[in-house]
Amino acid sequence: MLFSRLPCADYVAFTDGITIKAADERLPSCVLYAFDPGLSPTVKDLLTLMIVISDNEATDLLVR
Repeated sequence: MLFSRLPCADYVAFTDGITIKAADERLPSCVLYAFDPGLSPTVKDLLTLMIVISDNEATDLLVR
């Protein structure tokens, strides 16, 4: 799988969840802004949103 070849694969599991906080909201974002705070998408979910639909909030969550 493409994601397993990323340099961060040794530090972060793709099944790890990242909790979205109200302060993480970025408008406009493609999808994640529509969900309530507390949602915990996996790293793989966020990578998919970041790549497929260019979701900026997903990118920000992965960078933090």
